[in-house]
Amino acid sequence: VSPAGAGADAAEAADAPPLLSQREKEVLDYITKGFTVHEIAGLMQLSHFTVRTFVRRIYSKLKVTSKAEAIYEARTQGLLS
Repeated sequence: VSPAGAGADAAEAADAPPLLSQREKEVLDYITKGFTVHEIAGLMQLSHFTVRTFVRRIYSKLKVTSKAEAIYEARTQGLLS
């Protein structure tokens, strides 16, 4: 990979929309605090089906298959404080 190629990748990443939506970040934050899907649904006043959809999107966007992996990836990518 040439330095120019790396610069182009960085520029594309800077122009890309945020990886997770605000609602997805909110769900991820609750996940990191140990809340279940049903608890998150109650806190956010959403159906647990909606929360499960957010969780699936988060996993897909972060390319993970578990809560632990999602938390690790989110922290690695600076998505969590």
